Amino acid sequence: MYEEFKHAANFITVYIQEAHPVDEWTLGDKVCVMQPKTNEDRLVIANDFVAEMQYKLPTGVDMIEGHFNKTYAAMPERGIIINATGKLAFIGKAGPYGFRAIELHDWLREYVKGKASDITN
Repeated sequence: MYEEFKHAANFITVYIQEAHPVDEWTLGDKVCVMQPKTNEDRLVIANDFVAEMQYKLPTGVDMIEGHFNKTYAAMPERGIIINATGKLAFIGKAGPYGFRAIELHDWLREYVKGKASDITN
């Protein structure tokens, strides 16, 4: 989606917190980090992820107070679009079960065609 629409929209991934850290709700050996306790811990984990996964999208980090997550109920994942005027234009359902990347993709496709209306789910 990023490759398809990066010419028409600015993308950012916001790292909000670990969904399955080893000291809380682990997924076995798939995630091997503790829940960050400081902003510095979050920055290290996010930077390690970007480097290890060769992640191409710009990545921001929600600070330990969790303002982004509290504002958008973003845990564990959610597609959100804020338009050029700062208005919330699209908000997908929260993941993991409600999040549908295709809904975000379809909205962006309509936006590029000039036909997108502000929608919230």
